Amino acid sequence: MFGNTEAVVLRQIKILEGRRMLLLFTKEHGKISAGTRLSEKGKGKSALLLQPFTYGRYQIRQLRNNYYLDGGEVIRSHYGIGQDPDKYAEACFALELTDKILPEEAPAEQLFGDLTAFLSALEQRKRDYRTLGLAYQAKAVAASGSGPQTDACVHCGAPDPRAAFSLREGGALCESCAAKASEALLYGGRFAIVDMLRFLERQPFDTLQRFALDAEACRLLQELLDRWMASYLDIGRLKSRALLDPETGR
Repeated sequence: MFGNTEAVVLRQIKILEGRRMLLLFTKEHGKISAGTRLSEKGKGKSALLLQPFTYGRYQIRQLRNNYYLDGGEVIRSHYGIGQDPDKYAEACFALELTDKILPEEAPAEQLFGDLTAFLSALEQRKRDYRTLGLAYQAKAVAASGSGPQTDACVHCGAPDPRAAFSLREGGALCESCAAKASEALLYGGRFAIVDMLRFLERQPFDTLQRFALDAEACRLLQELLDRWMASYLDIGRLKSRALLDPETGR
């Protein structure tokens, strides 16, 4: 018996006889799938309890190896996200990435807090949504346990490296090691890529609400994160990527 637990709805699937299967990211128990017979009919916040993006308090029981959702209450529906196509695209990508990164039933309270803070910040923000989306991706990659090393040079161990980022080596390089590197996938140059990645990963979303990267910096960071996830997390192009840029699917 789980009892009450806070959770974010990652996905909903309609199955037979009016039943639904919800993929939930719970605060205490990580990612679980729970069946329910609850209906979405009606008005008010209760009708949003089963919708993706909703952050709520759910009543869940366990029977053998299966979970069932019996009820709950909405803490925040994030209804405004669905009213803006660009916000919706960022949120969909974040939920799909969360699903891919999380193993089943493995608590990840830090990432849970990051996700709820991201959704709230995204709903409130008026423009430049990409910066928040990239920040959540950076935090999620770090939370996976397979994130890049940025506190010391991955080649020589020198502290606080900032010269470049090596995809092959797995993190930041100091000036001396960056000068010797010959690989193609070396990020640096006029963009302080290591500083940007660190900042997005470590700053809370209330700070990031007042910060925005320019378009080229966003493009470069997205490329780096995409390549990192493909190389180190075995996460290829997500379906929701097409929502961010319908013409290229990126």
